[in-house]
Amino acid sequence: MIHRCCVIALVVVMGLMFVVSPTKAGNTVGGIVQNAVTANGNGTALTVFGTFLVASYVVSGTFVATVNYEGAGADGTYQSIGCVPATGGATVSSTTTTGAWRCNIAGLISLRGRVSGYTSGSVTVSIQASD
Repeated sequence: MIHRCCVIALVVVMGLMFVVSPTKAGNTVGGIVQNAVTANGNGTALTVFGTFLVASYVVSGTFVATVNYEGAGADGTYQSIGCVPATGGATVSSTTTTGAWRCNIAGLISLRGRVSGYTSGSVTVSIQASD
């Protein structure tokens, strides 16, 4: 259940609804961290408070680039995190295609979807964390 006092905005990406909130609301937090970007960049960090266990990354758009799944602990240093495609498969720390991935984020304070190797198109990355 989402309480009105805690929600800033609801965002729909590829038919999935994300709650963008500065506080933990309904045991989820999420939002767009790269919005139709056309260059390399870190994007916007999503604060996950160190209390969530898993995150879903959704990558969309038509692009030639790499999206890197990264998380930071209390020291603020971002490192690669391992994620599994929602359809199953091997653990990866980046992608060059669209889709959805699930990642173990226990103990992390913030997440981002860093874009590197950009050549063309636009890429959008959304993250939703839950316990």
